[in-house]
Amino acid sequence: MKFREDPLLEVDMSIRCIQELERLNRQMAYYKSWIRERMKFIRHPEMTLPEPHPPSGKPVKPPEPRLTLKDRIPLRKSEQKLAYEKACEDYNSRLKDYYIKYRAYEKACDRFKEALAKWESEKEILFSRSQADVKQARKNIKKGNRLINRYLEVLQYSQFHPDYQEIDILEKIKFYLETGRAFSIQECINLYELDKSWEKVRGGQERLEHQLTATIHYLQNDLMQATSQAACTQEPIAEPPAPKRRKIKLIPFRSKKKEKPIPEFRIRHLPPAFFSGKLGSLRYRLTRLRFF
Repeated sequence: MKFREDPLLEVDMSIRCIQELERLNRQMAYYKSWIRERMKFIRHPEMTLPEPHPPSGKPVKPPEPRLTLKDRIPLRKSEQKLAYEKACEDYNSRLKDYYIKYRAYEKACDRFKEALAKWESEKEILFSRSQADVKQARKNIKKGNRLINRYLEVLQYSQFHPDYQEIDILEKIKFYLETGRAFSIQECINLYELDKSWEKVRGGQERLEHQLTATIHYLQNDLMQATSQAACTQEPIAEPPAPKRRKIKLIPFRSKKKEKPIPEFRIRHLPPAFFSGKLGSLRYRLTRLRFF
């Protein structure tokens, strides 16, 4: 088988082959289960129709409680009376469901009687029809096997390794070719491996972050529990003494004393002989001055 020159065409062909293989495998599994069910009847022709099963679990009415004189007051309802009324409501709803199931069982019995009356005549028809169904299913299985071998041959001669023959991987390779990130299948595979390695690195980082976060929360919880247990077991620590307050002495305001003015030198009276020779000297004048 020749390789195709267009890588996009090669990718589309591989995707289509894988999709057809999955569809054929589902059909083959259905035909095989079909053959098993038909062969059960063919191998045991004495089989009869299964009888319908009646519904089980008929509800039982709750017993009436023993009421005292206080419980019989019309304007007062005791706890026993309220519980009995609630049990009766539950009993009525379950009884209604039981009657619905029993009615469906009666209809199934009527259908069973009608089918049982026709069973002997329809048994031969069903037997021959089962044989024909088995033959047709086997033919379809043979045809499907031929198609599966053909699609497997196409994938075998494709340019993709079996490890890359998955729809998700081929869709990514097709995206690389359509967007122009790569121009050959080998370049697409290299890009895919690079993206895959980066995804693993990112996944490892996320797991590491989650583990670190969980470890931090675990250690915080252990620390809180340890501190709470220590606070419960240890004696209470006395509070430190409060600092002494310094007393502030209030100093009364004292007005400043008025300073005495410096006396001025004044001459009250000059004697008539001031200008005489006796008063000529400075010493004499100073001794004769008076302060006021």
